[in-house]
Amino acid sequence: MASLVKGLGPEEDRAAHALPDYGQIIRSLLDKGEKLHADVRSQDALQKLPVAVDLEPFCYTALPTPTSIRVLRIEPAAEDSSILELTLHVIDLKDNPSFNALSYVWADHRPQLHQSYNPNRSWRKFQVMCDERGLYVTYNLFRALQQFQRRQGASPMNDIWIDQICINQEDLEERGAQVAIMGDIYRAAEKVLSWLGPEDSYTEEALNFLSKLAAIPEAHYGKIARDITSFILELPSKGWESLSSLLSRPYFNRAWVVQEVVLAKNLTMLCGSKDFHWEDLVRVSRFLQSTKPWALLADHAARFIPVEDRLNSKKDGLPVEFGSQLSSLIEVKKRAMNTSVPWQELLVIGREFGATIPQDKFYAMLGLVNGRLSGKTNVVDIPSVSYSKTTEDVALEFSKLYLKAANNLQILTQIEDAEYRINKGLPSWVPDSETRLLPKSLDYVTHTDTDGTDLPQIASADTTPCFSLDSSGRILHVEGAHLDSIIEVSTSFNEIKDSHNWLSILKLLKTVVVPEQYSASIDEVFICTLLTISPDSNSKNPAPSIPVLEFSDWMINNLALIERGANANYISNNGLGLSELLDNTQQALEDLWKANSSGAFPGPDRVKETLRVLDRFKEGSPERESVQRHVESFEAKLGMRLHSRRMFVTSSGCLGLGPQSLQVGDAVYYLRGANMPLVLRRQGAVTHQVVGHAFVYGLLEERVTRDELEMEEISLI
Repeated sequence: MASLVKGLGPEEDRAAHALPDYGQIIRSLLDKGEKLHADVRSQDALQKLPVAVDLEPFCYTALPTPTSIRVLRIEPAAEDSSILELTLHVIDLKDNPSFNALSYVWADHRPQLHQSYNPNRSWRKFQVMCDERGLYVTYNLFRALQQFQRRQGASPMNDIWIDQICINQEDLEERGAQVAIMGDIYRAAEKVLSWLGPEDSYTEEALNFLSKLAAIPEAHYGKIARDITSFILELPSKGWESLSSLLSRPYFNRAWVVQEVVLAKNLTMLCGSKDFHWEDLVRVSRFLQSTKPWALLADHAARFIPVEDRLNSKKDGLPVEFGSQLSSLIEVKKRAMNTSVPWQELLVIGREFGATIPQDKFYAMLGLVNGRLSGKTNVVDIPSVSYSKTTEDVALEFSKLYLKAANNLQILTQIEDAEYRINKGLPSWVPDSETRLLPKSLDYVTHTDTDGTDLPQIASADTTPCFSLDSSGRILHVEGAHLDSIIEVSTSFNEIKDSHNWLSILKLLKTVVVPEQYSASIDEVFICTLLTISPDSNSKNPAPSIPVLEFSDWMINNLALIERGANANYISNNGLGLSELLDNTQQALEDLWKANSSGAFPGPDRVKETLRVLDRFKEGSPERESVQRHVESFEAKLGMRLHSRRMFVTSSGCLGLGPQSLQVGDAVYYLRGANMPLVLRRQGAVTHQVVGHAFVYGLLEERVTRDELEMEEISLI
């Protein structure tokens, strides 16, 4: 299998490539921090830094026009001086000048774990001479300038635009004006230089490994995926570790990098003295997405995360996915370049990336938005860039823009669960950009109408939005109808992931009432709700394919996880012994199976046999592989649907999936301008807080008109 990767054969004993025990990694990191420190320091970082000399401070002069920018030239190194010499001059974008632009991070360039060593180094300022005066830059930029100066000897570099030097950072008015045209700057640059930071002890191995993986023909992905375990283990463990170090660099998770990478017409990747191709990163990301080796590479992915973050189970509760930062960046680049994606969607994607200043999660996307709107008429006014505005003001301003541009209430699908919300002062209908979007927006697996159109969860004949803002701009007035109330809730899936306690959900299923118009069993309703598959009462439309075998083995695998814990004498986090939990869960499953013995819930015999396969058959055996393929297939279908969510039952007996912060007593509403149910929490006679959007099986799938519902005025606060 490894022979598919030229130059990366099994040079060592196979056992040497086995992934280390997760707990051992943590213990090793705690015990051997000093060794790691030595390993990650590069020769570049060990070079003696220049001593500052006594220079007059640099003074900026005002830029002459709104399209003027400064660019710098790096002077060749003087034999009798260690100081970096730069010269600045002004050009105008209207003149189509020739220049390059730098894409980099201001702060620490290293993966998070390594930042615990010399943590203050990244923000120390280092002196350069600019037009014979003193100017101070951050460590990562200083190293980039040093590297560019070394390259000057081989081939003179073009003038280069670097925000930290070319913008007067102390002048908020200039800073805002220059940030507003950064999209134009990167679009006009002859070349964008993506500086990942100085090289370290992992870099050479990482880039070699990257190029080899990138060379794998896409036609081989399927074959590799079928035996991914052998493929991963037969390649050098050091290669995966080194690649993980490279892909864990903060560069790939920076909000400003999004527009810089998207708008670049010629992108060159730099890591210290090494160059490599962006296309290689894209191919490797595509390989990882196609073969899905996440479980096998989990330890490598987690290796460069701080120990305390890994031990903290409350840290988003997300698995660390190998190369996830890169894949997110590539996916956003693809969406940004896809003109069929509404431009207002670009306003909110910055929240998935990092920014030192929270407002930049919005401002960093303006270059993409302005590019999409260029030449169009009758477009909405884009907010001006101003760093005198608070984060809350900017979030509110951009949310209003999204509402106006979209002319619907889709922004409500961008509301994070209350547990993750940081800015408590924001109205509940405004997304909080300072936290990641969890749970992720639901995508419904829908039936196809006779005209080939996908039907959403709520297919309303009256989709004309009806909303307005009060004079303060903080209360959103909408029109909607109360559909149902929540009377029972399960444990959250995040808790279930830790405890393996499914009893609350299995108990909940016994209270579900399937709507009369749907000929579905409880197990079908459960699967459809997990996968957000909408039912269809139109007999002309075919029923969606229900993955019965995959679901069955997935449920038994959950029993196996309990059984492994019980055999190791673990205690679940709710105090219930796992042996007792295993017995109770098996009994609950058997009860559901008895209610429909031909359905998807596994019977006792199948449970017993599958548990035996998972317990006694070795990894890679045909019997075990068959079960594992089913489990992995179902988990792939689930995706991120269950994260930060819980199940609930309504007063009419409908089963639903909604945010983990929902409570008994919350209401399910239909709002004009939205195509899915919303969970709201009453705060007054007509005022409500948004809890989040939901999926409810069998609730309002039929086309409805406003006349068929009792619409009411609702104020979202």
